Amino acid sequence: MKKLSWLVALTLFSGVSLAQELEVPPNFESPVEAPSEAQAETQAAGPASAQGLGALVASDGTPSAAALTAIRQALLALKPQSGEFVQRAPNGGLIEGRFDLSLPDKMRFAYRGSSLTVVTVAGPWISVQETPGGEANRYPVSATPLQLLRDSWEKPIDPTHVKKLIADERFVELTLVDGKGDTPGELTLIFGAAELQLRGWQTIDAQGQVTQVALRSVTYVDALPNETFFVDEEEDSE
Repeated sequence: MKKLSWLVALTLFSGVSLAQELEVPPNFESPVEAPSEAQAETQAAGPASAQGLGALVASDGTPSAAALTAIRQALLALKPQSGEFVQRAPNGGLIEGRFDLSLPDKMRFAYRGSSLTVVTVAGPWISVQETPGGEANRYPVSATPLQLLRDSWEKPIDPTHVKKLIADERFVELTLVDGKGDTPGELTLIFGAAELQLRGWQTIDAQGQVTQVALRSVTYVDALPNETFFVDEEEDSE
């Protein structure tokens, strides 16, 4: 069975060093790009920007209720999107591919190069296929840090689930954990400070493995077809 470590591919970094790495990470080729004019127009319809958000965060990273509300509003306003991603795996290796996101419950990552793995999130399940059309191994979202993202959509962000919030003139980084311990690991979301659009993420799983993902060449749309997130297993049906 495919190792659960593939599920960590759906996650970012932590601390200011994480944001710096997103902007100019070693061995990454411009993974984070400035929004184009068209993207900026699309983003302008979203929630208030992160300008001044830093004033709502204490020096020790403790966020105010207003800061958490602003970030949740940004999450709720995220438009469906497609583009390219670069992932740094727990072993330090780099993998690229194409992604589609319709948050909070639909994601698809199609890897290129030496790995042709397809990871699809739809509803409560994460499906992992070693090749397109191959047999899928399925895992519950609730067993991964991705559940922390789902929780932030369903209800206001619980301050006890916030490990750290860092905001500066370039990036906003929110690190989430499950204060009750029901969801293993932690998840850090990184937003561009000017427009509060998702720029990448980092996950740390229950075994302490770190996976980082940076999004680039992002296109925003009003909706993505449901079939985008259909798990095709026709290859093995004869």
